[in-house]
Amino acid sequence: MSRKADTYNRESLIGRKQLGQLRPLAADTPEEIYSPAFNVEAVIVMMTVVNDSNQDATANAFHDVDGTTYTDDTRIAQRIVSKGAESAKEGLLLTMDGTGSFAVESSSAGNLTFTIWGVERPKK
Repeated sequence: MSRKADTYNRESLIGRKQLGQLRPLAADTPEEIYSPAFNVEAVIVMMTVVNDSNQDATANAFHDVDGTTYTDDTRIAQRIVSKGAESAKEGLLLTMDGTGSFAVESSSAGNLTFTIWGVERPKK
């Protein structure tokens, strides 16, 4: 977690919005869900994973602060279990700027929908 997250006070997190939503169509392949614009600083505060199938599935999340490499080195959440027809919620506090990216991966093609929420503000 970046120390920049400390500069966001409670009031600035109240204005959070949906930053991205994705349903990966390929199993076990990380896909980018969000990358801020070049002049934007963002904080991701929550991710939900919704499983609309009857099969259990697992999910992974990746945060690369300066690129688009999605490996064990950038994995921040591993094997989030999503039971069939249920959802899971993960609280996060990740800062990013336009050089970074956030990606997700599903063990089951087309069955999980990921949504992330956070705040964006102009980069200082």
